[in-house]
Amino acid sequence: GGCDEATWLRGLARPCGPDAAPEAMEGTCCAFRTPLPAPRVATAAELNVPNASSRKAVAVTPLWGFRHDAAADAVLGLGFYPSVAQYQYYVGSLRKAGFRGDVVLAVGHELKPRVAAYLRAQRALCYPFRATCGRGSARRRRLLVTPGGCRLADWYVDGDARGPRPLALARYEMYETWLREYLPTSYALILDTRDTFFQSDPFAFPELARRRAEAGHDRDLHVFEEHGHKTIGNCKYNRGWLRCFPGHWSSEMRAPVRCSGSTLGGRNAMLAYVDALLAASDRYMCHKRGIPSDQGYHNFLILSG
Repeated sequence: GGCDEATWLRGLARPCGPDAAPEAMEGTCCAFRTPLPAPRVATAAELNVPNASSRKAVAVTPLWGFRHDAAADAVLGLGFYPSVAQYQYYVGSLRKAGFRGDVVLAVGHELKPRVAAYLRAQRALCYPFRATCGRGSARRRRLLVTPGGCRLADWYVDGDARGPRPLALARYEMYETWLREYLPTSYALILDTRDTFFQSDPFAFPELARRRAEAGHDRDLHVFEEHGHKTIGNCKYNRGWLRCFPGHWSSEMRAPVRCSGSTLGGRNAMLAYVDALLAASDRYMCHKRGIPSDQGYHNFLILSG
């Protein structure tokens, strides 16, 4: 049946994975109640990636021989953590909520054996990568900020031509890589992984199901506001991040803050968004002015149209 709240709650304390006993998953929302479909392999013509010929060749591939399902929806994120528990909050809750699409993660260059076993069992597409980071970038609590800046040492075939930048920005290059793997009919959700927990399949809401049947849905982009009391004007952080950009922003001080840690859209819309954010970061290089956050770019793009 469907995944209502009672069914979801029932499954939280039960195992959920391809090796779990079927009777343990019965009556839950677990994505593995029936085997996941074999990944759909699409041709370049079917993928029809915008500006495909100008995109950089990528050297990295998922672990364990996993492949993207070109027809699936995908949840994308950067997260390399030392314990299984930290992945259970994000990956595990997503699978227990019934999501059967692709879970794609950049996981650093080395996974502990128990972590690797868990992510493999959850069929997460994990991309190992190495980053060379400047001084002041090693503290885990500042993982995305990386004030010394980082280069992606092994992501691209021809090397990393961009200068050092925070991983908060470099992760958008990872999103761009992954979005190329999906058909225009797919949707993607990019999220911060550290503080996300799922209570339902994020693509299962009725409005999205209706929109999929309509023309042009691949161009839909959904951004999400933070708490209603927080505005650009009364948040010193978001107000400060916007000062990196030219123009007079006083007219936007009452605008709500849009969170860069959660963005949803059709494949084409998400590629256009990621391309625009990377182009803005290349142009303005706010990190060289002491502003390492991606959220300034995110709100700048929304407010400037």
